[in-house]
Amino acid sequence: MTTTPTTTEPFCAALGRVIADRRLAAGLTRHQLAEQLGTTEERLASVEAGDMVGFFLPDMVDLARALGSDIVAIVREAEALTA
Repeated sequence: MTTTPTTTEPFCAALGRVIADRRLAAGLTRHQLAEQLGTTEERLASVEAGDMVGFFLPDMVDLARALGSDIVAIVREAEALTA
C-alpha cells in the first residue's frame, strides 16, 4: 500500500528545512525563488514546510540549480538531519 507524503514525515520536513535554509543563505526571498522556478510563493512555502506532493524530480533539480547546488547535496543534507 502506498501512502501520500505529509508534512509530518521526518525526511520531507527535513528536506523542506534544507530548501528554506539554502534559499535564505542565497539571499533569496520566496517570491524571487518562486519566480525563477515558475511557481507560486504559496507552493514554495508548502515545499519548505515539507509538502512534497506534486513536487517532482525535475522540479527538485531546477530548485537545486536555482540555489546553486545539486539534488544529491540537498538530499544528503536532509538525510543527515533525520539520521
